[in-house]
Amino acid sequence: MNEIRLGTGVLDPKPTPTATAVRAVPVRRRLLAGAAVVSPLALAAQYALDPTGMLPRDDADALLGAIAESPGQYLASSVVFLVGMITLVAWALTLFAALHERIPRLAATAATMLTLAAIGGAGFAGLRLAACSFVDDGEVTTGAVEIWTRLQGGPVFAVLTPLLVMTILGSLLAGIALIRVRSEVTVWAGPLYLAGFVLGSGEFPVAFSIAGGLLQAVAVLLVARLAVRR
Repeated sequence: MNEIRLGTGVLDPKPTPTATAVRAVPVRRRLLAGAAVVSPLALAAQYALDPTGMLPRDDADALLGAIAESPGQYLASSVVFLVGMITLVAWALTLFAALHERIPRLAATAATMLTLAAIGGAGFAGLRLAACSFVDDGEVTTGAVEIWTRLQGGPVFAVLTPLLVMTILGSLLAGIALIRVRSEVTVWAGPLYLAGFVLGSGEFPVAFSIAGGLLQAVAVLLVARLAVRR
């Protein structure tokens, strides 16, 4: 005999853990994809903010002197650079999520190298923040130039530099990967990413570096959209 229960169907059924997990995955992917796009934008912004236009490996006297002229602005650019390096991990994961089904080995290798590059970049961001402590009231503190010169020739730079070099290898492989899957992420994603990497390498005038970051952001956005749909 069928039993009728009052109230049946009035309230929504309680979501099962499995259903909740399924709905949560796209949200996490969207957040990860959003963070991935932040990375090239942050790197472009730090070029615009950096008052020195110099790299940590450049002449210590000239670098610290330039920082002393605008320490607050250099601090801001260093923080933004750190954000760019942290979110570079998100870009590596997004790249892998988008491409691992088509080109698993290449996607994994590129993502690993980009993650290592992020570690090295974060280390250099820490050095940039430390450099802000070597200036006071518009002057370079006594002995700071000697300390920075020793850092440049010491184990810190020796360990971090090879990790940061992974940026070159990881970006090249990422660009190649995007070219190989151009039917899914558009034919322009790979060339845009590679062109943006070259321009944003820090070896060109600031305007070119900013343009490079923006080009990469467009390419990353195309990949992020693919990753969210997976």
